[in-house]
Amino acid sequence: MLCISVYLLFYLQRFLQTMRATQVALIVWSSILIILGYSQLWAICSRYNKVPLLI
Repeated sequence: MLCISVYLLFYLQRFLQTMRATQVALIVWSSILIILGYSQLWAICSRYNKVPLLI
């Protein structure tokens, strides 16, 4: 029983760490997009680039 609970705790910790990393990445990327949008830098870059930008 103890072995199973330690096993579950390990995977729960790993899951939480992965979710936190994903959330931080989404927050950072959204912040970058907001800054690009409000600074009009995105419009300047996309005016000269006719090929869709895939990142």
